[in-house]
Amino acid sequence: MLCLDEITPEERELIIQLRERVRNELPAPELSKSEEDQDLFLVRWIRARDNNLDKATAMLRNSLNWRKVHNADKVLETERHPFYAMNYKYSFPGLDKFGRPVAILPMNEWDARKIGTDPELLKEYDVFCTRFFEEMMDNIQKAHVNRGNGHPPITQIFIISDVKNYPYGQLLNFSAVKKLLQGAGTYEAHYPEILFKVIYINCPSYFGMFLNLLKPIVATKTLGKFYCYPSMEEWKKDMVDMVDPAILPERYGGTADVNSENGKGDDINTILKKPVAS
Repeated sequence: MLCLDEITPEERELIIQLRERVRNELPAPELSKSEEDQDLFLVRWIRARDNNLDKATAMLRNSLNWRKVHNADKVLETERHPFYAMNYKYSFPGLDKFGRPVAILPMNEWDARKIGTDPELLKEYDVFCTRFFEEMMDNIQKAHVNRGNGHPPITQIFIISDVKNYPYGQLLNFSAVKKLLQGAGTYEAHYPEILFKVIYINCPSYFGMFLNLLKPIVATKTLGKFYCYPSMEEWKKDMVDMVDPAILPERYGGTADVNSENGKGDDINTILKKPVAS
């Protein structure tokens, strides 16, 4: 799979055509970027639609309109809703060994059943999803701007998620599942190609149900970036080649002196470590 900085001759031709089509529609932040950085932005949409220029154009235009409706450019200037600040935590502890930002999240504590049918929480869930991905984009941009001279562009993020004892009941709750799929759909439609890898650690035997729910929403090539580790020991073997343990809390296999609650229960070694889509 090509990195975003490895643009093929065919893609470069499509980028030229896509830029010409949407030149007057791009927001000021994109227009202010260098041509190289604009190329890295435009190629995301081209790849997301498998080099189909018409589909890439429609996808990008739809997303630009969505950003206006959801005020995505301003969402980071607002305070997080107290419910989501408390119940949907995540953080960005540093960079991986390539220079990509790392996000860590205790997904086993993200219980969408708590949202229920509360109108305010339902509305704020849209804001949460937008903010979550905008923070990812912000961290990617900062890592890209601050990379060393001669370092390849930074265009993606590395996610590590703890799913130890993930609530099984959440997978059987229609409302909760709808929220999970909504978040996945937001990524696919408006933030394509920004994932390097998603690592799930301490995967319970039934976690495959969650991943199967994503298949109608998430592209196969995106699912190919998802990896399940049934135990911390297995993750640690691969972690040292990807992330410096010093930036991660113990909960995520690291050695950072960070006060972080650990999940309860034993590791269940029944999911093979492999790409989901394989």
